[in-house]
Amino acid sequence: MYVSEPNAMPLPEGDAHVDLLWFSSGNREVPAKLRGALEGEAREALWGNQRETLRAMELAEEAAKSA
Repeated sequence: MYVSEPNAMPLPEGDAHVDLLWFSSGNREVPAKLRGALEGEAREALWGNQRETLRAMELAEEAAKSA
């Protein structure tokens, strides 16, 4: 959900993500949350669907190897 890069933007102990990004050109701060990032139930539904798709692909691959 948030911009991250562990080498360029290391997090202090206990922090989960970067909240703001500072741009020297224009001396402005912008939220680090990605535009269009899902939250709450919508995010969980998306990840649930992704897990189901991955599992189906793994099962198909296993079946192809067995055939």
